[in-house]
Amino acid sequence: MKRNGELEETLLPVIPQTGRYHLAIEGTIFQLIRQNDQKLLNQIIHKGTIFSRMSPDLKLNLIEVFQKQGHQVGMCGDGANDCGALRTANAGISLSVAEASVASPFTYKEKNISCVPMLISEGRATLSATIGAFKYQVCYCFVLLGAVLILFWEGNKPSDGQ
Repeated sequence: MKRNGELEETLLPVIPQTGRYHLAIEGTIFQLIRQNDQKLLNQIIHKGTIFSRMSPDLKLNLIEVFQKQGHQVGMCGDGANDCGALRTANAGISLSVAEASVASPFTYKEKNISCVPMLISEGRATLSATIGAFKYQVCYCFVLLGAVLILFWEGNKPSDGQ
């Protein structure tokens, strides 16, 4: 196994600096790069399309690498080995009603990821409704404050009913 300088010289020429390409990274390779060359990991993490055969700790590390770079991360999983990653991700979707659904904020009974667009649209609708309710509450408080101030201005002391 080669050390940092030698590893960088070996792997960086293989990765083109320009052009469109995607990488499939297996868990052992991901772990090797993560342990030996953080700079290389930061370069290839965005070109990875498939991350496969990863242990639960490596899944968690992968999500943390993306989050450290400022990305919002979604994770789909169907087993107990996905619980840590589902909990760490910004949006975790369990694809089973077994043990993974306990760690995940969202559960989908089907064994596919067709729920992701629906989850995004429902999340946006919920956010919009929450912001609207907050605006209503703030405006309502200001209206009440204005009414009480007008009563005081007129020399009236508001009763409980007012």
